[in-house]
Amino acid sequence: MKKNIITLVVSLLITVSTFAQQGINYKALIKDDLGNVLAEQDVTLRFTIFESNNDYYQETHSTTTDDNGIVIINIGEGTPTGIFSNLPWHYINFSLRVEIDITGGTSFVDMGSTPFLYVPYAKYAERVNVNNIHIGVNDLNDGKSDGNGYSIFLGHGAGIDDDGGNFNTSLGYLSLYSNTSGVGNVAIGPSALQSNLIGNGNIAIGRSAGISNTGNDNVFIGNSAGTNPSNGDNKLYINNGQSSNPLIYGEFDTNLIRINGTLDVTEEMDIGGPLTIKHISDATSSWRLETRPNGSLSMYRNGSYRGFFSESTGNYSSISDRHTKKDITALDNGTLNKVMQLNPVSYVMKDQKDTKRNLGLISQEVQKIFPSITNYVEEADLITLSYTELIPILIKALQEQQGIIDGQNTQIETMSADNSSLKTTLNNLISRVEKIEANNQ
Repeated sequence: MKKNIITLVVSLLITVSTFAQQGINYKALIKDDLGNVLAEQDVTLRFTIFESNNDYYQETHSTTTDDNGIVIINIGEGTPTGIFSNLPWHYINFSLRVEIDITGGTSFVDMGSTPFLYVPYAKYAERVNVNNIHIGVNDLNDGKSDGNGYSIFLGHGAGIDDDGGNFNTSLGYLSLYSNTSGVGNVAIGPSALQSNLIGNGNIAIGRSAGISNTGNDNVFIGNSAGTNPSNGDNKLYINNGQSSNPLIYGEFDTNLIRINGTLDVTEEMDIGGPLTIKHISDATSSWRLETRPNGSLSMYRNGSYRGFFSESTGNYSSISDRHTKKDITALDNGTLNKVMQLNPVSYVMKDQKDTKRNLGLISQEVQKIFPSITNYVEEADLITLSYTELIPILIKALQEQQGIIDGQNTQIETMSADNSSLKTTLNNLISRVEKIEANNQ
């Protein structure tokens, strides 16, 4: 058997019996390639509603021809791929492609395509009722509003599935398309809040902003901002383009604002609370700056106190409490000798704009003598020096030097006492000699 013949007896008609039962009535006479009627034959029909190269809807029907080889079915009540009731009949010129397998299987033969003419557009008339009137708004034929003016939609497909009275506003092609019962939404831009379905209180400004939103009270600003966002409510997305890390992200319920970029502040910025600085890829690594009631500026590392800047002098005080330390040992003797090897210099920084000379040490030289107070910073390829940690070293050196001085002073005092005794002895000898000389005269 070659290609089977399908003869259209009754072309495409729209029937609207009830809200739940509606579709396109289809009737066909099935013959084989010899013109013989296929009576009481199991067949499978597949219908595809399309425009250009885009398939919008497809469904299959498994049925049996009657004694005369005729099948009568209702397109819209088969096994679907897509949602028949969502087809935008009012602004797309659809065509119907028919395929058949006369064995009742899935090896379909394409029987050709037929464009819809005027009758199918009665399907769109089903949407017209007392509370959901499709009208031109200020002579715009693509406008829609409910009977009480609670909602208004402008643009092809805008708010097409809204059931009315939901206080929604949209402007743009397919804006709030497929929104069914969502309340209090505002969408401006082509496809803004498309497929919002039941979300409430959302605002989207920009092409495709907030597409497929599933939450409530969200704000989307920018081209494709928040497209296919994660489930959630009270979110802010500001971005141009799809991104899981928009330029600006916020959470209204937690008062969170996150900037995924460089913040350039050209005027004074007043921060009315602690300032937390987190690592770019590790949120558990942070510093917090906080002004205390006494006016000092305190610092915290991952929540642990690290010190403060004095409110009066600006001097920094670091924590040095015994309770915060362990394995306490005294510095080794011989520190003075090491300190004497340090080479204080004056210098000008390479990127310095003025000619004022600075005083300090060279980190590489100090690293050889006191490596514990230097640190290599890999990302900058530099060796840094902790001048603060140099202070106890200098104190130890001074103590050693003072010990030497004290020893020398003891020696001097001993020598002075010895000199005093010798002087007394000498004076006694001189006195005796003088007496002897006097007796001999």
